[in-house]
Amino acid sequence: MDFVFNTISFRSNLITNANALATGTDDAAQASPCSPAPIADFWSKQGSNNFESLKMICEGASLNMKNGTHNGSTSSNTYAWVLNGAVSTGSSDFEPLVQYNVPGRYDVTLTATNSNGNGSKTRPGYVMVSSDLAMDKNYRYYDAMEAGPGYSFFADNEWVMINEGANPGNGWEKVNYGGYKSYGAARCNSGGSLRYERFFMVSPSYDLTTVSNPLLEVKFAYAQRTNQPFIEQNDQLQMYVSTNCGESWQLRGMK
Repeated sequence: MDFVFNTISFRSNLITNANALATGTDDAAQASPCSPAPIADFWSKQGSNNFESLKMICEGASLNMKNGTHNGSTSSNTYAWVLNGAVSTGSSDFEPLVQYNVPGRYDVTLTATNSNGNGSKTRPGYVMVSSDLAMDKNYRYYDAMEAGPGYSFFADNEWVMINEGANPGNGWEKVNYGGYKSYGAARCNSGGSLRYERFFMVSPSYDLTTVSNPLLEVKFAYAQRTNQPFIEQNDQLQMYVSTNCGESWQLRGMK
């Protein structure tokens, strides 16, 4: 190290008295205490619903919010929750248990404050509360992707699309081509996705109590983007079912 400082001219400036004074690293310098404002963060990992951007529950159910605030001394923080749509729309608890009785989709906001300032985090539409009554109670269910509004849950935007990839342009979408004996389909664009990225389509709820031996049929197609052997292409199409408004899920098929 001494050799570098003493023989390379542009490095030797690092150890001059003038540079030590300019950078606050001289022997008389005193470090300033680090007193940052908190950075608010939160989530809920209740059930087996591992969506990062959405929590799904039934009306009358509760969610336990987990506090992930960091930066600074969290023990001196105070917390203010804004819980739209909940029975109690505000809380100062560190990790509140929140009950939702009215179906809808609601934002959640957490603000953390200490003597150095505050930080706030909002998750738009983070909680989706569904009715205990199924949206469709027919004896047979058929949701054609090419049907128009009023004739299809898909066309009426009742399906929930969740993109948990880095590219906002990827994920599921409705297209007017590629359907099975029709012009409509749901397409998932995952080109250029990173490993482990996930894209979801969540259907409305169906009442199957009047259907004996129910069977779910899905027509699908898949094509590789390239045949290069060194480019990983191991996408999976997984089908799950939930009996509690999406709070937990069971895998029923994978391709």
